[in-house]
Amino acid sequence: MKALPATTAELAWLAARTGAKFTPEARGIKAVGDGGDIRGMVAFDGWTPNSCYLHMAVDSAIAWRELVPAAAHYVFQQVGLGLMLGLTRGSNARALRFIRAIGFREVHRIRDGFAPGEDLVVSELRKEDARIPWRLHQLRRAA
Repeated sequence: MKALPATTAELAWLAARTGAKFTPEARGIKAVGDGGDIRGMVAFDGWTPNSCYLHMAVDSAIAWRELVPAAAHYVFQQVGLGLMLGLTRGSNARALRFIRAIGFREVHRIRDGFAPGEDLVVSELRKEDARIPWRLHQLRRAA
């Protein structure tokens, strides 16, 4: 498995799994298996001078090993931002546990923000709080 830049067309893989609607400024990183098939993806969108929103999904949990350090390296090192933001359905306990484990912290919960009866959780990961070995990661170039 390796992490590579994702094309704009490949962001459809992630949109189909998350329901995200990407802007033309969206960028992505994909984790691909030995056969070149996409196993997971992280997209970055909603850019501000110091932050961006992340959208994440995987078909194989092992993809996180490549995607998480690559995403942190891209945002914190390459782009030079200080903050990543996430929006998560309040009922998605598995996703909320995962993002907490890598250093995100809940900063706000919007009642009915996802849908009636479904909260939207706003989380942040600050560069100085990241529990990810991103400094050692280098994003591979597509062959």
